[in-house]
Amino acid sequence: MKIGTARISGEQIRLLEQARRGPASLVGEALFRISSDGDIRAEREELHPDWVAIFESKRETLGRYMPPDPKKTVEDFFAEFTVDQELCLLDLTKLRTTFLLGAGASKPAPSNIPTVKELLPQLLERGRRLDREDVTKLAAFCEERSIDNIEDLLTAAQLV
Repeated sequence: MKIGTARISGEQIRLLEQARRGPASLVGEALFRISSDGDIRAEREELHPDWVAIFESKRETLGRYMPPDPKKTVEDFFAEFTVDQELCLLDLTKLRTTFLLGAGASKPAPSNIPTVKELLPQLLERGRRLDREDVTKLAAFCEERSIDNIEDLLTAAQLV
């Protein structure tokens, strides 16, 4: 799901106004409808950023106005967007900060860098087009040993 304001339906705007001004029971209903919306889940529509703040402000009281199943739907939906409150207390202007990104962080657009699992098949496919003996031997080596990822290839190369 994506947060933004470029692609917001009239229905979402109406529900947002209802959640901002209405009683808590209507806020719960609006949160449930938003978290169940197929267009938002399929990213055909963006989620307005105010929904996250509304969810955070009502999180503790949702159980009073919602049955367990709809409440779980809302909590699961917004779990992707919530931030640990202790992080919000950090003053980044006074701290030295390092972000460590895990594998796959560069997979999405715009970089579209293949993951480790995707790298070897792409390299071999492109390499075969070069029609070079060394690349053809490498491809055959991988096929004979059922090697389909770069980590296994590097391990095999160390052992050979």
